[in-house]
Formats: sequence, C-alpha cells, structure tokens
Amino acid sequence: MRWWALLLCCGAAWLTAWKANAQELSPNIDGKLNVTQERELEEVLMHLTRLYMDGCSVNIFYDSDQSLALVSQYVQQISQSENITVTLTIFKITEAILMDRNTWPEAQCDINVFLLHDGELLFDHASVNHFLASLHDSHPHALWNFNAKNILVALTSKVSEFNAGKLFAFRKSLNFLQVEFTEKDVLFNTNYPYQNIDKQLLASYRLHKMNSTINLFPQKFKTFNGSTIKVSTFEHPPSVLYIYDADHNVIKRDGVDMILIAALESALNFTAEYIEVNKGELWGHEMPNGTWDGLMGMLIYEKADVGACNVFIEQDRYDFIDFTAPFNFERGCFGTPSPKLLPRWTSPVMPFTSVTWASFAVAYLVGTALLYAVYRASYRKESIEYNSLSFDFLYVLGFMTMRSPYTTPSYPPLQIYLGFLWMFATLITIAYSANLVAYLSIVQKSPPIDTMKQLRESSLRLAGPAFWKTQFVASIDEDARSFENRLEPRYDLENVFKEVEAGEFAIIENKQFLELYVAGRYTYGDTATIRIVKQCLLPYSIGVGLQKFSPLQESFSKVVLSIVEFGLTQRWKTEVISEFRLRYLEEIALKTGKEAAVGDPLSIDHLLGVFMMYILGLILAALIFAGEILVQRMSK
Repeated sequence: MRWWALLLCCGAAWLTAWKANAQELSPNIDGKLNVTQERELEEVLMHLTRLYMDGCSVNIFYDSDQSLALVSQYVQQISQSENITVTLTIFKITEAILMDRNTWPEAQCDINVFLLHDGELLFDHASVNHFLASLHDSHPHALWNFNAKNILVALTSKVSEFNAGKLFAFRKSLNFLQVEFTEKDVLFNTNYPYQNIDKQLLASYRLHKMNSTINLFPQKFKTFNGSTIKVSTFEHPPSVLYIYDADHNVIKRDGVDMILIAALESALNFTAEYIEVNKGELWGHEMPNGTWDGLMGMLIYEKADVGACNVFIEQDRYDFIDFTAPFNFERGCFGTPSPKLLPRWTSPVMPFTSVTWASFAVAYLVGTALLYAVYRASYRKESIEYNSLSFDFLYVLGFMTMRSPYTTPSYPPLQIYLGFLWMFATLITIAYSANLVAYLSIVQKSPPIDTMKQLRESSLRLAGPAFWKTQFVASIDEDARSFENRLEPRYDLENVFKEVEAGEFAIIENKQFLELYVAGRYTYGDTATIRIVKQCLLPYSIGVGLQKFSPLQESFSKVVLSIVEFGLTQRWKTEVISEFRLRYLEEIALKTGKEAAVGDPLSIDHLLGVFMMYILGLILAALIFAGEILVQRMSK
C-alpha cells in the first residue's frame, strides 16, 4: 500500500508541475499586457534593436491607441540611446495604408515591427497574394516587403492564438519572428513554411535575462528535413532527358537540369515531387487575357515551387517569377534544312558564278566585235576571212577553247590585239577546266543559310515556342524583328524537326538543344540533314525558376554557385549528349546510306551536263539548218 501511495503522490506532484509550466508558457489569459509585460516589451524591443535594427530602416505598424502609447515609449527610448541609429517610420494600420505601394519600400536593411492588439486588418492583408491579384495591371505589385525582417508582437491573446505563420506574406518572408507574452516568459516563435511548421518556439526569455547568443532569425532553408518541394518540368534534352520503361512510363529523369535538382535535393535534404507540364505548353507564354500557361503558369499560380527545364533568365519572365543564380549559358539559334544536292546536269556551269558567266559572255561578244572592227579599220588589209562576223565569232571561240587558229594575222594591229585576247582566253579556260573536274566528280549543294538575313529572304516557314516572339520584338536587329509575325507557335518540336528535314520549315530553339538533335538524330554517317545557322541571337543565362518572392532563392543559389565553380554542369552536358546519341544509334544506322568514294570513276550521271550541252547544240544547229532551208525555198 505504501508503494502505491508513494507512486500516486509523485504522479500528482508531476501533474501539478506540468500544469504550472503550461500556464507559464501559454499566451496571456487577460487579453492584454499588464505593467510587467509592458516593461518586458520595452526590453524586448530594445534588445532586438541592438541586435538587428541598428543602421536599418524600421517601420512601426500599430493598430490601436494603446499600442500607440507603446510606440511612443519605444521611440523615446531610441532617441535617448546614443549608440543606436535607426530610421523610424510609424504607420497606423488601416486598409488604405496597407494598400498603398509607398508603405512597402525596399532598402538594404529593412525591419517591419507590427504591434497588434486586434490584427484583423493586417491578417486579412497578409493572407492575399497581391502580386497575383494585380497581374492584369500594367505594373504588378506585391504590397509587402518580403526581404525585410518581419517582427509580429502579439499584445493580446487573440493575436497570439492566431497562427500568423501560415499566412501568405509571412510564409514568403525569409525572416519572420512572432513575439508573445505569458505570465512569466516572453516567447519567440518562427515558422518553417516548406516543412509544414507554422509556429515553432525558438527561445523563451525572462525579464532582464536576454540571451544575445541565440539567433532569432535563423537560416531556415539550410536544410528542409526531408520536406517535399514541387518541381515542374518536361522533357527537353539535354536539359531534361527521360528514360522510359516498356510501357512508356518515366523511370528516370536525366539531363543537366535534372541532375542539378538531384544535387540540390542531396545538399538541402528535400524530396522533389515532379509535376509534368502539358506537352502543348512547355515554358508557356502570356495569353491575350493576361493569364499564363506552361511552366511559367505553374510558378505564377503556385502550382509548383520550382521550375527546371532550360529556363532563360530574361526580363519578360523576371517580371513574374524569380530565378536562382545562373548555372549555364545559351543562345537562341535557327535550324534550317541542310543544303540540297544540285542536279548533276548543272555541273558544267557550276565552276563559275552567274556574275562570272555574264562577264565572260560580255567579254566574248566584245572580243568578237572588236576583231571585226580592227580588221575593217586597218589600212593594210588582213585575210578576207576576218571580214565575216560569223568567222570572227568562231575564231574567238577557238581562243576560248584553247584551239590554235589556222589563220594568223600578218600586221601588228591585229597581232597585238589577238595576242592579248589569246592570253585572256587561256587563263579563263585553265581556271574553268581546273574547277570543272571537281564539280563533275563531287555532288554539289545549294548555298547554305548562314545569316538571319538569308533566312529572312528564304521561303522557309518558321516554327518554335511562342516565347521567341517577345525576343524578336525586343531585338535591335532588323532581320530578327522581321520574324515576329513570321513565327508559327509550335510545341510539337519532334514533328517540327521532321518538317525542317523535309525542307518546309526552319526552327528557332536554343543552340544546345539543336546541336543535340542534329548530332543525335539527324546526322547519318557524316551527313547532317539539318543545319544550324551560324548567326544566332544574343546569349541568355539559364537558371532554376522560382515563384515570385520565393524564400528558396538564397539557399538554392548558394548550392548552384558551388556546382558551377566545380564545372560540373559542363561534364553533365557531355554525359547527357552521349546518352542521347546512344539511344538513337540503331535508328540512325538504318537510315545511313553508303556514300560514294571520291575516287570512283565518272559515270554517265557525272557527265550528264556535258551530254545535255551536246544535245542542246545539235538541236540548235538543226533549227538553224531548217530555218535556212525554209528561207531558201521561200526566196524561190
């Protein structure tokens, strides 16, 4: 019996102590601060001022006349402190003040202190994503300072009992501290948004026993303790490359961006939950009604925390989302059909350009006319044969074909003229003959498209994601701007590549993506059927996309910068390209044809142009002969 009695007494004593301790750590029961707690508040505010506010811009928000008195006491203490310098701004919390953009300026060091008796107006304001609500305005605004240290002081039990840490504004704020008062202690709480912790005790201090060694604004996102973070993405090699099973289910996400996300998972201890972007949207764009789709839409409307898939860091996107530090650089380039093979019958005319051929024809006609004119103007007559234009025509043609004339001039005027004409014809003929051998034996191609001007002047249609329209509009290059109305928004890039290979379209995409597809899927042997235009758009930085005002930016960027410093992204890129190439080796092998060796003997196909020239001459001669016969008969 004694043993049981002793056990009951100990249990009763423990329960009494637990209740007393719970009473001490529970919010103020009376609903307002007593005199002792007001003294504690003064000490807390001065303690926080010395630790975190010195040299900063401090905004004091109050919501009642009683809290105004506390503000006045705090301001008086600040003014009496010689070693503290702050810039104070005091606001009475009203709907007009909260909705005024000038209430929320950003400086290098900002502190917002909210002294709340009721808190209803502030809580209603902090629960709304004002940036999202203002997307249809010409200048979206946040109506909150997410970079400031936000200190919420609960002056009543009503405010203490409200879980402010779950509100949108406080969840997005990197630094949030809630101060509460009990009968004997001051409680300091914060939130851990991505760990589903809206309120966690950091420390409890008693009057005159403030411990300055405890950091009341800890780095919350150094580790996520296994929390889940939603990542929106889609397949777009080499940034994102999927590996499928037999049923076409994704069993692994590879690629530079996915390896980076895996590295962030390991470094920050979180688990990525992947959310697929619709294949018809990809990165997304702003639609006529002002809404966004695709990866951008998922971040803007908070369906995902992170967006990773070759996301360009550029102003039009930065107005709506945030980014980590860049980990790669990329350019927007054009993919066009490779130059087509020219018909072999054109080989005889290929050694010279059209301008050269025109110059040669003029020189030939002028040479013939001058020969006739020199003969007629000479005092000492040459052979009577030079008096015929048809003879002079054939005579100069013999020069051009390196045939020795059987009739030579006898006097200096014609000798000098024909001597220089012969030298000119010899050099032209040698140049033509040297090039002709190469053009007969090697299949020639049409001129490639190397510049945006050439692409602009071509008949090719242009396809690619709608994102590029905004880049064309903003370009200072006239040729690039011309593509704004020419671009046909397409997201089925696999089909677009097939249409480019068929010679119907050009595609605009990032250079690494084009290089990967050209090398991995559209190169057969040594021949590529798609070619990347040499002239590209300006380079872009690539980062991981985040929600606007995301508190993840700082911790993610630190890891990303470390990865870049070690040069890992370039190594990952090389590995992904090799993997992509291996995936399509069998498909490429089936399409690759045997190429003819340079040393193969010339076939009738090689000399088709020569035979066509001969046939053309026979037809022309026959027509002239028939014409002569007709004229002869009509004259009789």
